[in-house]
Amino acid sequence: MDIRHWLGRTYHTMGRIADAREQFRTALAVPGADTYPVERALVIKGLEDCH
Repeated sequence: MDIRHWLGRTYHTMGRIADAREQFRTALAVPGADTYPVERALVIKGLEDCH
């Protein structure tokens, strides 16, 4: 989940918004992602920043 978050942030910084969204969505789809509230919040924030 953490790797997907940082990859999403990197893509976002590079202007690759569609790729960033894909990484954030994939991170949220990881089984058990809801058991990591801090990381989940970072991923959700990253996804919101893509809009």
